[in-house]
Amino acid sequence: MDANRLREKSGWRMLYEIIWNALRVSAAVALCLPASCVALAVATVALSEKSKPVAPPAPKVCGVVSGVMYEFSSEYVPFWPEYEDEGNYKRGSGGVDRGCESNLYSLSLAMNWPELTPGNYFSETFSGIVVTLEPWPAGERGLRETFDFFISEATYKQREAKVFDRQLGLNRVEGVDSVFPNSPRMIFWSERNGHMEQIGRCSWSKYRSKYHRCHFRYLLEDSKAIVKIDFGWDELSEWGEMVSRVKKFLASNGV
Repeated sequence: MDANRLREKSGWRMLYEIIWNALRVSAAVALCLPASCVALAVATVALSEKSKPVAPPAPKVCGVVSGVMYEFSSEYVPFWPEYEDEGNYKRGSGGVDRGCESNLYSLSLAMNWPELTPGNYFSETFSGIVVTLEPWPAGERGLRETFDFFISEATYKQREAKVFDRQLGLNRVEGVDSVFPNSPRMIFWSERNGHMEQIGRCSWSKYRSKYHRCHFRYLLEDSKAIVKIDFGWDELSEWGEMVSRVKKFLASNGV
C-alpha cells in the first residue's frame, strides 16, 4: 500500500513538473516574440533607410575646385559632396552645412543625356551620364600616369594594333580586363604636342555580350581640375559633343 502511494505521488510530481516547464517555455516564447518583432522592425527600418540615397537637403550645393567656385542645384547631386578638410572616414557622410568657400574634394552630378537636366541616378531606368569634378594637382603628368595604368592591360602586340578613330578623334586599343581576363577592355586616348588630353576605357559586359559602360576623363584648360564622365557604350559616338556640352555646363555654373 505504501509502495502504491509512493508511485502515485511520484507520478503526480512528474506530471506537475511537465506542466510547469511547459508553462515556463510558453511564457518565455510570449515574452521573446514582441522583442523579436521590435528587433525585426528596427532592422527593416535600418535597411530601408540605408538603401535610400543620401541627397543634400539644401536647394544648392556649392564649393571651390582648384580656385574656381561652383554652384549647382542639389537635384543634380545624388551623393553628399566631399570636402578636402574632411578625413577619409568622414568624406561623403554629409550633415555639415558648408559655405561656398569650402574646397571640394569630389562632387558628382547625375544628368540626363543629352538634355543635361537633373537625372534620377537611383532609378532603374536611369541611362544618363555621371559627371565628377575634382581638383587635380598632378596635372598632365598625373593624367599620363593614369593612362599608363590603363594601357598596361594591353599587350605589346595589341598596342601595336592601335587604331585612330576619326569619328571620336581618339586612339583606340583593345586590351584585356586585369580583373576578369576573359573580358576585353577598350582603351582610348588623345594627345596633342606631346601632352595627354583625354583618356578613357570601356568595360565589357559578359551578361550582355557587348561593351556596356565607359569611364572617360579629361583636364580642364588650366590642368588643375579633372572631369570624369561615366556613360553608356551606346553614347560613345557622342563623346566629342559630350565634352563640349559638359564644359559649357560647368562654366555656366562657375561663380
